[in-house]
Amino acid sequence: MRFVASPEVLRAKGQELVSQSELFNDNVIKIYESVNKMVNTDYLSPEARAIANDINSYKADLDLMTKTIKEYGSFCMNAGNKVMENQYNITSGIN
Repeated sequence: MRFVASPEVLRAKGQELVSQSELFNDNVIKIYESVNKMVNTDYLSPEARAIANDINSYKADLDLMTKTIKEYGSFCMNAGNKVMENQYNITSGIN
């Protein structure tokens, strides 16, 4: 089985992934700002503090997920660009 994608689609989907990773990261930041504000300004019961600590324990994983999605998007864009460059080099050599 072969996977076939046009370079234009690769570039467009790559850009979409990069944009979505940035949006995802913005939302992660908002969540952690809210949690930190809650922890630092409001009285928290021990149970609520434990939940806040559990939420904070996922931050590194979410940051890594953001980075991975963004890197994959960049990879797709670069792959599309490389295919287009190779196609240009081949066709310019024929003409």
